[in-house]
Parts: sequence; structure tokens; C-alpha cells
Amino acid sequence: MVKIPKGELVTGNTWFRTSWPEFAKGFLGRFRVKFHYPETGYDENLEPVHAFVNHGNWLVRCPYCNGAEYAFEEGWFFCCSCKNSYIGHKYQRLVFPEERAEIEALLAYRPLLNRNWNPGETLEDLQRENEEHAGELLERGL
Repeated sequence: MVKIPKGELVTGNTWFRTSWPEFAKGFLGRFRVKFHYPETGYDENLEPVHAFVNHGNWLVRCPYCNGAEYAFEEGWFFCCSCKNSYIGHKYQRLVFPEERAEIEALLAYRPLLNRNWNPGETLEDLQRENEEHAGELLERGL
């Protein structure tokens, strides 16, 4: 079982307890062998995908098949559902929002079910929602 510090949001790094390079080499390397497709590398020229938060997890929605995967801190994405086959199985850049620390701080007070954020939502939106649901908020880190 993965032990996540109280109040922290989960990324691919925390869930799998490894970095993206190790994950790509280990897990995805075995995945590629199992499903018989070649290592095709990284594509810096593709439009990046954007991380979002669902129930306290930083995730990335696949733009090709609508699957979702954990977002890794190092900023690379690979969909284990479609295997990025629409882009030749290449790894695609992902980005976290610039206000990530502030988003995480505002979400940390919410019950896990309500720790959600989508690109386009502002810090003011999150603060307003917290104020509207003040009676439901937790002490930070619970």
C-alpha cells in the first residue's frame, strides 16, 4: 500500500514511488515488450496535455482515447489504454498549472471526494467554493 503524507495530492511519482525515467524504463519497458511495440521516444513538438486533479490525484486525460493516467512530476505522458498509438507510441509532454502550489493548498482543506480542479478554474473559483462549503472543510492535512 502506498503511504501518502496527509493532505498531499498524489502524482505518478508518489503513487508508483519512482521517477518518470525509472517508470518509463521499468514498467513501460515491460509493457512495450508484452504488447509488442517499439520504443519510439519523446516528441517535444506535440501540443502538451494538461494535468488536472480528481479526488486528490494529479491526472492527465488522454486526448486520443479519453483514458486517464497519473501525472508525473517530470512532465511526460503515456496512455496505457491506447498506448499513444495515435502518435506513434511516443511520449508526450504534459504540463502542470503555474499556480500548482496554490491549487494544492486550497484543495488540502477539502474532503477527498471534493479535491478536484480542472484547467480553466481559477484560484478565486477554488477559494469561493471553499467559502461556500466552509462547514464541510477539514483541518489541513486530514
